[in-house]
Amino acid sequence: MLHGAGSWEIGFGLAPADKQGQYQGFYGTGTAVARTVGPLLPTTLVLGGGVVGWLLLGALFLAAALAMTPAVRWSQERRASLPTGKTASTDKTVGAST
Repeated sequence: MLHGAGSWEIGFGLAPADKQGQYQGFYGTGTAVARTVGPLLPTTLVLGGGVVGWLLLGALFLAAALAMTPAVRWSQERRASLPTGKTASTDKTVGAST
C-alpha cells in the first residue's frame, strides 16, 4: 500500500502539469529496466557471493530505501522554489537558487 501511494505521488504529484507525459514515460522505464536487469543482480550476488552476497543485496536495498525520502524532499523543495509558471525544465539556472 505504501509503495503504491508513494509511487503515485512520485510519478504524478511531482511532475509539472505540462510535463505529465514526459515524467510518466521516464518513470515507467524504471519498471522495464528492473524487470530486464533485475534478475541478474540478485542471482549474481546471492549465488556468487553466498552470505556476503546476501548482505550486499540487503545493503543495496537499504540504501535505495533511505535515498527515496531525501530525493523526494529535494524535488519538492526545488519545485516550490521556482517562480509561478516556471518549471524545472524551463529554468536555465539548474542548481542555482531563485
